[in-house]
Amino acid sequence: MSEMKKTTLYLNKGVNRDSPPGALEDGFASDLRHMRFDDGVSFKMPGITKYIAAVGGSQINGLYSFADHAGVIHLLQGEIAEMNISASAGAMTPFSGVTNTFTGALKNRWSFAAWGAAGATGLTILMTNGVNPVQKLVHPYVTAATDLTTMSADGACPTAAGVVRVYQRHVFLLGDAANLNRVSWSDIDSYATWTPTAANDAGSIDLYESKTPVVGGDTLKMMFVVYTGNQIHTFQYVGGTYVFARQIADYSTGLWSRDLLVSTEDAQFFMSPTNFYAFDGTRPQPIGKGIRKEVYAGIAHAIASHSASIDFSFAFHVRDKGEVWFCVPTNSAYPDLACIFNYWNGAWSLEDFAAGSLACAGIDQSPQTYPLIALSDHGVYSLGNGENKALVAGDATAYTGYIDTPEFEGDEPEAVKHILKIVPDVTVASGINIGVRVGTRDTKNSAITWTPALTSAATAFDPDVDKHIDVRVSGRLGRVRIETSALTSPFQVNKVSIYYVQEGDR
Repeated sequence: MSEMKKTTLYLNKGVNRDSPPGALEDGFASDLRHMRFDDGVSFKMPGITKYIAAVGGSQINGLYSFADHAGVIHLLQGEIAEMNISASAGAMTPFSGVTNTFTGALKNRWSFAAWGAAGATGLTILMTNGVNPVQKLVHPYVTAATDLTTMSADGACPTAAGVVRVYQRHVFLLGDAANLNRVSWSDIDSYATWTPTAANDAGSIDLYESKTPVVGGDTLKMMFVVYTGNQIHTFQYVGGTYVFARQIADYSTGLWSRDLLVSTEDAQFFMSPTNFYAFDGTRPQPIGKGIRKEVYAGIAHAIASHSASIDFSFAFHVRDKGEVWFCVPTNSAYPDLACIFNYWNGAWSLEDFAAGSLACAGIDQSPQTYPLIALSDHGVYSLGNGENKALVAGDATAYTGYIDTPEFEGDEPEAVKHILKIVPDVTVASGINIGVRVGTRDTKNSAITWTPALTSAATAFDPDVDKHIDVRVSGRLGRVRIETSALTSPFQVNKVSIYYVQEGDR
């Protein structure tokens, strides 16, 4: 009889899906769905429930939320031809129309920025869709016909900027229908003054060093960062004749699409045409190891069928979990896959959107309780309440989450492994049901055969009784799946030990 061998597979750091069998680093899972990693704990993803019903109209091209001086939360929803608003009064009210005079197409995403402070007169919200004149929404917010007006009284104000941002008491407008390489900024403490004079800070610069247009940008710590399609430019306020000192931080990479950029307190995370990056103000660092190949292959497939699909992509920040969500298309014109990066522990997770309810826009929970996602049914959904739920045809339904160990091939890849016993290091709360399955196959291109080691995900797991699980499966490659349909409680998985005997080639 062959000698029994042991291998230990770890799964508490994230997903690493495009590596070959046996090449996964310790701590990386090979696949997971509806799961997250946080401080070594693998836990079920909270579900999705409808937040505000659809108002009709066209697909949502942008979301933005803010709180006014009285603490009332307002949520803006931008569509092709209409801007809508909702306000909190204990609960969010249905959307009401602000205006229906906009033009454009589905690919024209809305960009928003808050100007001023929420004092007695409230914030002024600036917005642009890259087609129509830049707009301003002033307090008391759509109680009068003049609350939403254009911001182009100064003839030097770009009329159709792609992105609006506020940086150190200036408004930045990035890109312009008349000049795609232009970066413009207002006078200090004024969103209405754009004509440069010797007495003000207003101005602009054309980034002709770049072979591609300006795509997007945002504030990072004490600087403002502008991305073209192949370069990264940093601006810092110096005042005087030059107003802003500019440097090119990188000549080799840039932003793929305007909304694929997220700013956090310490870094910016973005997607280029070739990889995911983190930029700390000095140099961009690639972070897409493990999912890059799979995700970009899927996006290329979508773009081949839908030429403008990358323009529909977006990203947003979930602060209380340290997550950045990149929502991209893989089998549709609109985002159907969320690539979720946890920058606290460097872990990636992948999450599918339900068929027929593709993602269109998303924002962080502030000042909402949970992050919000707009879907292609024109509704806005809350991501966080409705534990262990998925969206199916507009309704929430329970789903099963799973996490797979890395695939192992032993010290002789061509040899058949007879798996006899597995020892999962799993901690569960009392009464939580999990299932354990063993998957085997003979080549990395063949289908995996899953054999239940416990009865199913509906079987209660007792870490004392089920510590050693006997199995009888064979294959050249093997992995273990742990799954659960428990609604609310997390379970912790640190590692899985596999005992097997290895024999000659089949």
